Amino acid sequence: MKAKVVKFKLYPEYDPDGYTVGFDITVSNGRSFYIDTIVPFEYIQNDETDSDIIDIAWDILEDNIDNKSKELESYSSILTTWVPPMLRTTETSGASGTE
Repeated sequence: MKAKVVKFKLYPEYDPDGYTVGFDITVSNGRSFYIDTIVPFEYIQNDETDSDIIDIAWDILEDNIDNKSKELESYSSILTTWVPPMLRTTETSGASGTE
């Protein structure tokens, strides 16, 4: 599994009460999903860094990430790249992603 932090900001934007932290998760067969959570300020100590806040978010989401990862790993691998119809040219007309 690979995880990438793709969202990290105060939430809500006006009068925040925590940080929203989002992850893109990619499992071994190439399938992926997005998941996020809010880390309330009361979970954060004054001396904690951004990395510490991300760790807290991971701890909050870990069971959900594990469950969704196991579900997606039970599916077949993604073998091709899908091209939206409006972007297809005659060279890519067969690249529907269903091959």
